[in-house]
Amino acid sequence: MTTCLYSKLASGFDAQALLTEYLKLVDGQWANHVNETDYLGTWDVAALRCKESHAKNHPILQCFDIEPTSRWQSLCQFQRSDIFGNMCNWFECEIYAIRLMRLAAQSHIHTHRDHGVNIENDQARIHIPLQTSKLTTFQVADYSLSLGEGEVWYINIDQPHSVQNSSDKERIHLVIDCHANEWLKRKIQQGHTRYV
Repeated sequence: MTTCLYSKLASGFDAQALLTEYLKLVDGQWANHVNETDYLGTWDVAALRCKESHAKNHPILQCFDIEPTSRWQSLCQFQRSDIFGNMCNWFECEIYAIRLMRLAAQSHIHTHRDHGVNIENDQARIHIPLQTSKLTTFQVADYSLSLGEGEVWYINIDQPHSVQNSSDKERIHLVIDCHANEWLKRKIQQGHTRYV
C-alpha cells in the first residue's frame, strides 16, 4: 500500500496580502504552543477558525482543541474579511481549524508525529507559508522540503516531521485542517507528490 508523504498543490495565494490582513486581525491573540517539549525557542499560534463551542473562549482552547468531531466557526473578525472568505472558498471541502503558526528565528520544532492526520484517514493538514526563508527547512520522514511563500502544501504529519528555522526572521505558516474528500485527494494527486 502506498502512502502520500507530501504534495505541493498546483495553486497558490498572495502571501503578503494574507499575512498583512491576518496579523492585523490576530493582534494580541497569540498563545504559546502547549507541547513545550516539542520545540526549542519560541513557537506560538493564533486561531482564525475553531470549534464553535470555543469561539468566545480563551485562545488556548481556540488554538489547540482541534479534533475534527464538532461544529466549526470562523472567529468574528475573520467573518468580515473578504481576503479570508476568498481563501476559504478555494477549498471545496469541509474546513475544521485554521491557525497561524509562528516559529521564531533560530527556533526548532523537534521530530514528532500527529497520529492519524493524513489523507489515508480522510484528514489533511494544509500548510501555506506566509513568511519564510530559504534557511527554514521542513523535514518529513527522510525528505527535506523548502516551502515557498504563498505555496499550498499537503504534509502527511502522521509521519515523523520537524522544522528548523535557521534564519533571522520569523517563519509564519497558515495551517488548515480539513476533511480529505475526493476533491482534495484529487488536488493532492495532481500536485508535485511524493509517495512511499
